[in-house]
Amino acid sequence: MKTINNESIIFFYQKSNLKDQFIAYVIKNEIGIECILLESMNELNNYSVAGKKTMMLYNCDDKKIIEILFDIESNKVFFSNFQYFALFNLHKNQLISKKFFELGIKGCFFSDDHIDDFFSGIQALFRNKIWLPSSILLNVDNYEVSFTIAKEKFLTQREIYLLLLLKQGLNNKEIAGKSFISLGTVKTHFNNIFKKLNVRNRLQAIIWIEKNLQ
Repeated sequence: MKTINNESIIFFYQKSNLKDQFIAYVIKNEIGIECILLESMNELNNYSVAGKKTMMLYNCDDKKIIEILFDIESNKVFFSNFQYFALFNLHKNQLISKKFFELGIKGCFFSDDHIDDFFSGIQALFRNKIWLPSSILLNVDNYEVSFTIAKEKFLTQREIYLLLLLKQGLNNKEIAGKSFISLGTVKTHFNNIFKKLNVRNRLQAIIWIEKNLQ
């Protein structure tokens, strides 16, 4: 287990790119905060963070808002490890549901934010401030419409989350690993899902997702 000497630590979560790596490098060198890139939840076990101020920056790039929301809701225990929680790499056309703030999100950063604004936001969050640029649109329509459709089909939150993983192209084994459930449980879930949606296979299920879970 690695011990971090810095008082404050920022964890970047989800698959990172060169831009994220550059931002992490600049944050460490310009404002002296240790940055760690996590691609899986299990990697957090490699670090000792007791007594540290920890921030989670959730990478929203290439993800739908409802997919992000279900991921956070389904993994509350993991995300509760961090004192400060923010979304980053958001796109301007993404509408943010107030549900995020009920889940503990304290800040939002867009993919085209100026680096100085990003630094200001990071520092504000560590001072227990809320960082919401004026351009953020608090809108629950997308989430509520999708949730209503899901309820009409009697889909559970877990089943919707599995459908979103299916849409990413993951196979059953990969879905089991990401969801922390057994392969057999995944298969049982999908059998139930297919019956509820009146579809016969994964392709038809993905088509249903495209039409109904925006």
